[in-house]
Amino acid sequence: KYKLVVKHLQYETNKVLATEETYYKLYNESYETSASSNVTDNYTLKITPSNYKGTIKSEVTEVVYYYEMIDSDLITNINVECPEVISEVDEEVNIKITYKFTTKDYLGESKVIINDVLPYDIDESKSDLDGGTYDSSTRTITWEIYDNIEDLESTEKEYTKGIKIVFLDAKINEPIINNISGSVTLENNSNTKETSGVTDVKVYRNIIVKYLDIDTNEEISEKVIFNDLVGSIYTPVSKNIDEYTLVERPTSKEYIIETTDQTLTYKYKKRIKEVVQEEIPKVDENPSTGIFKTYYLLSIPIILLIMVVIRIGKHSMFKKYS
Repeated sequence: KYKLVVKHLQYETNKVLATEETYYKLYNESYETSASSNVTDNYTLKITPSNYKGTIKSEVTEVVYYYEMIDSDLITNINVECPEVISEVDEEVNIKITYKFTTKDYLGESKVIINDVLPYDIDESKSDLDGGTYDSSTRTITWEIYDNIEDLESTEKEYTKGIKIVFLDAKINEPIINNISGSVTLENNSNTKETSGVTDVKVYRNIIVKYLDIDTNEEISEKVIFNDLVGSIYTPVSKNIDEYTLVERPTSKEYIIETTDQTLTYKYKKRIKEVVQEEIPKVDENPSTGIFKTYYLLSIPIILLIMVVIRIGKHSMFKKYS
């Protein structure tokens, strides 16, 4: 017997699209073949072999039908959600990546690759990459997803990756930019989309201004706390405080807000009150002299009185004897 073999292959790739058909014929027996109904609907016949019918003349007669995949529609989209701002350089950054595609007129395998190219190295021990593979040399997280499309009419696939990243060397007041791409490859089509996620790093710190008594080191007025971005300029201001005089101020007129809190001090001296005393009559410091003066002053009238009495007495006696 003579063999008739009918094959159904993809054009150019020679991929087998349907089970090979084998028939046994007699020499000089006529035959006729046709395209296979088992080839999936996303293929169309491209080449019908010239020997699709004929007469068996050799031990093996091979008939090959070639098909090509019909053009498929492919729509893709990628989206990223990330925080607008973080307040510390080593703060955990939560990122959600959503990639989806829609096909029509396609059956077969699909391969999706999602890449997140990072601006800085990451602390892998503190990060959760949701199944992604991290390449430290390129600072890239990669996901590869294989799937199968089984609906010729329309198929939508969506893949979401939620990751948590802690960066090692993020810069203060510089944005963290994640460059993200998503691609899908079908047997007859492919597409790549790109996007980016931006997170600002805004670190705030304090400058604390205190007002102290220079002698007791106690606060004599409510402190002032100035909070602003690291790198900002702050100009401290003194206070007028009752009963105190400013004697010492911070060394600089302006200060740059640094990565750690700073404390500035104004020091004051308490003013001494002036005491107004009433005038007190002077008293002789020598007690004995003072007593003598007192008796002296008191004795003057008495002496005068005695002198008057004596004088009157003398006058009376004179009258008596004259």
